[in-house]
Amino acid sequence: MQIIKKIKDFFNKGKYTTNEDAAAIIRGFVRGTADSYEWDDFETQNELNPDVDIAINLCWFFAGQFPPEKPTEYCSRGADEYFLRIADALENGSFGRLDHKEIRKSLQKNILPKTISSVLDISN
Repeated sequence: MQIIKKIKDFFNKGKYTTNEDAAAIIRGFVRGTADSYEWDDFETQNELNPDVDIAINLCWFFAGQFPPEKPTEYCSRGADEYFLRIADALENGSFGRLDHKEIRKSLQKNILPKTISSVLDISN
């Protein structure tokens, strides 16, 4: 039973990605220069950095707004601009002063909060 708990704890811990590393991963994804598994690891593992967690949730949101045109795509190229704005916001520390919990709730309802529109400099 002890070993099962250790395995469960290991997988539930998550990872901590710095804002700068996350921005580089997002840019690499957009440019097509990321390692083949880097994006998958980035977006699927539990993220402990709240700013990066918001960035991941925003990437999911914009990927949903720009669905793939081919079965092998994550999303269409229309999302690139937004992904790059997310990367910029991470590097600038723009998500740090926001209410992460409320943003996540809005995104789960497929609503882009005005605070995010403002940070990313897009009209809502």
